[in-house]
Amino acid sequence: DSLRFLQRLRDDLASTRSRDVLVFVHGYNSSFEDAAVRLAQLVADMGFDGTAVLFAWPSQGTLSGYVRDQQTARNAGWHLLHLLRDQLPQAQPDRIHVVAHSMGSEVLSRAFALMDPRDSLPRLSQVVFAAPDVDARIFGREVLPIIRQRAAGVTLYASSEDEALRASRVLNGVWRLGLGGDSLTVLDGMTTIDATRVRGDILGHTLFGNAALLSDLHALFTEGRAPNERRLLQVRRGDGAVFWRFR
Repeated sequence: DSLRFLQRLRDDLASTRSRDVLVFVHGYNSSFEDAAVRLAQLVADMGFDGTAVLFAWPSQGTLSGYVRDQQTARNAGWHLLHLLRDQLPQAQPDRIHVVAHSMGSEVLSRAFALMDPRDSLPRLSQVVFAAPDVDARIFGREVLPIIRQRAAGVTLYASSEDEALRASRVLNGVWRLGLGGDSLTVLDGMTTIDATRVRGDILGHTLFGNAALLSDLHALFTEGRAPNERRLLQVRRGDGAVFWRFR
C-alpha cells in the first residue's frame, strides 16, 4: 500500500548520499520484469547514487499490442501524476529526475497535460525523453511549455536509425519526437541530442546499454553538467537551430 511504499522510499533515501530519486517510465512491449531489470541495469551502469523508482504501466508486452499499449499509456498518465505530485514529495528527496523511454513518454506527457496550474507539484530536476514515441507537434505545442515551468532541465535523445519509431510514424501518420535525421525536433527550452551514433538493439530502439549514453546520463544527473561540459559536439543546423551529437 502507499504507506508501506512511502516508508521504504524514506528508508532507502536515508541510505544514499545524494537523496535523489530517479523515476523510470518504461516503454511499449515491456513486461514488468523486463522494465525492472532495465532500470536496475541503468542505475548500476550509470553509477546513480540515489533511489530508483519504477513506474510500471500495464503494457501488453508484445509487438502486436501497440495500439492497446498506446491507449493504456495515456490512461496511466493520471497515476504517474499522482506519484510525482502526491507521493514522492512526502519522502522529501533533494531532487527528482524522470526518464521516460519510448511509449513511456506518452505516459509522462499525459501526466503533465493533466496538471492543474495550481498544482503544488515540486520542481523536478532533470526530465529525459529517450526515443520518445509521441507526436512531436503536440509535444512542442502543449506539453513542453508545461514541463519547462516544472523542471530544471529537459533533454531529448533522438535517433534517425530507430526502426520502431519509423514504424510508429507510418502507423500514426505524424512525426515522432524521438526520430532524428533532417527533421530532428529542436525546441526552445529543451536540449536535443542526436543519438544516432549510439548503438541499441536490433531496432535501434533500446539505447541504455551504450556506454556513451550512460556516461552522458551520469554527467547530467549526478554532476549536473551542461551539454557543452559533456562529451558532445554542438551542431548548428541550416535554419539556425542548435542541437548536440555524440562525438
